[in-house]
Amino acid sequence: MSHSMLARRGLMPLAAMAVVTKLPEDRLRKLSKELPALEFGAEPFASLGGVRAVWPANADLGELLEKALRHPVQEDDRAQLGKQRGGRKLALDVLSRVLSESRT
Repeated sequence: MSHSMLARRGLMPLAAMAVVTKLPEDRLRKLSKELPALEFGAEPFASLGGVRAVWPANADLGELLEKALRHPVQEDDRAQLGKQRGGRKLALDVLSRVLSESRT
């Protein structure tokens, strides 16, 4: 399969974000070093807890998919994963507080 046929993964490029948000691209570039949500690629998305894992392109993707399907995620733990991975520093604490206060 040619490289051009492979799926691309990632977020909107910073140049496009700058046009949409009307923020200077250099400002977004600086922010992206501190905020994984602005960084381009699958790895920053994983650091936010958005995916369980990033599969290497050279891996047996069929085997990885079968394994993932055999062990489906039972609950939404994105905030916990994001905190563990350093991408979401406050989400779990905010979520816990909101849930705690909504029960009282």
